[in-house]
Amino acid sequence: NLRFKNTNIDFNASGSNVRINKISTSTLSGTITGNGRIDLSANDPVINTSLEFKNIKVQDFPFENNELKNRFFGFADGNASLTIGPGKSFSERIKGKVVFNVTKGKLVNTGIQNGLILFLAELRYKLRDMEFNKIYGNIDLDKGEYNINSFIFNSEDIRLSLNGPLGSDLKARDMQMKLEFNNHFIKDIPRPAVAVLNKYQSGRWYIMPFVIRGDITDSKNISLVEVN
Repeated sequence: NLRFKNTNIDFNASGSNVRINKISTSTLSGTITGNGRIDLSANDPVINTSLEFKNIKVQDFPFENNELKNRFFGFADGNASLTIGPGKSFSERIKGKVVFNVTKGKLVNTGIQNGLILFLAELRYKLRDMEFNKIYGNIDLDKGEYNINSFIFNSEDIRLSLNGPLGSDLKARDMQMKLEFNNHFIKDIPRPAVAVLNKYQSGRWYIMPFVIRGDITDSKNISLVEVN
């Protein structure tokens, strides 16, 4: 349920083909522009489009899953190349790629904190809500299936990255997640807890691998991978 305003379309129609020379519209406090083509020769139209979006307010996006609402914040710029064809549901009709950057990003209730072992309990309060100066995503969409090529959250002292397959039901199949942070991030952590982190240290960064199996909105499905 998205509302659009100030929508303008320049198109040419010939037989069963509609060429969209330019489309521009406003939604979610931002703008979307692009072009495309509509093939009306079959019972179900097929739409091919290339879009650019700017200043999209992520927190206003109407996620269907209630667990995703009010968890992502920021302003997104990016582009999408999409084909919309026949299918039972909207997610099953879309195929293509979306690439985006989010500035002033924030991720609330990450769930990472619940995947930590007991010895790392001191880190939990720092990992529940995190702010990032840049979030980058590169995602393939394939008729109800998503492949996250890269989903990277960056800030000066902490980085979070994800990659792997994801269903439209938001269930992950061995999605890999990596959490990286430096000494400045854990400067207020008690020394015994820091000692437990030594096995994750690589240079001036600590690198902790996680795996997600199942519903990504349920923190119990985020598990820390033990390293030797």
